[in-house]
Amino acid sequence: MRLIASLRLGLHSFIDLILPRRCVACGSVLAYHEYHICPWCAKRIAYNPISNWELNNRISQWYHIRELQRVAAYTIYERDSVVARIIHQLKYGHKYELGEWMGRMAASELDSTHLFDGVDALVPIPLSRQRQRKRGYNQSELIAIGISKLTGIPVWSNILERTVNNTSQTRVEFWQRYTNAKNIFRLKPSVDRSLLEGKHLMVVDDVMTTGTTLFSAIMVLRHIADVNISTFSWAWTRTGSSQHSVASSIYAEEDEEQQGEAPEGTAAIAEEG
Repeated sequence: MRLIASLRLGLHSFIDLILPRRCVACGSVLAYHEYHICPWCAKRIAYNPISNWELNNRISQWYHIRELQRVAAYTIYERDSVVARIIHQLKYGHKYELGEWMGRMAASELDSTHLFDGVDALVPIPLSRQRQRKRGYNQSELIAIGISKLTGIPVWSNILERTVNNTSQTRVEFWQRYTNAKNIFRLKPSVDRSLLEGKHLMVVDDVMTTGTTLFSAIMVLRHIADVNISTFSWAWTRTGSSQHSVASSIYAEEDEEQQGEAPEGTAAIAEEG
């Protein structure tokens, strides 16, 4: 066994010498036992100080959604931070292997908070077909797969679909996002709604900024009978509470107008995929 371990270490050292692996955040060369980020950058991940997923400033903005159980994130997203660079490399640097690693990391760190207790399935936010073909993968699905590998919760990727192909929303103001994203999500026509009834579904996304993407998905899923919904983002920003509150008020008014109706599953607003 020691010989095999020594040979493996030698092989890794040789490969790293020829093709050195680098930190996705700062570019420094990684040691053989390090993966994706260096220790210096790992220490600079802004861990989320919130651990009460059922009562926090994020979930309080969506107070009228009785089906909503938990709203959570692993870390804090800030511009030009290590977290921002990791997510950028996942989405635009073709570093698809980061997705599962990010999911496993989050599931391991958050296990003691009981965030995933009682969750029946992970539902990743879908990309448009055009964007998924261009990118080659759905980063939210990869994060969900990483969570699944540690928690055993299945990933249900065939629940939601986008009805339109939104352009990038990264630099778009909140209200323009609202306008751009109206009616972009629905349940896939092939979904058997009865199989979702009574389930606790956790919607998974990479980043929560204004919260419009997750909110859109929630508004589709909440029309399933006896459903419970939670959300998980690998990172969220520190801002957006007033925007959440305004959007929630709009939906509360729409709920009053549509009492007794159960639409097919279209909802408004979304952020960039």
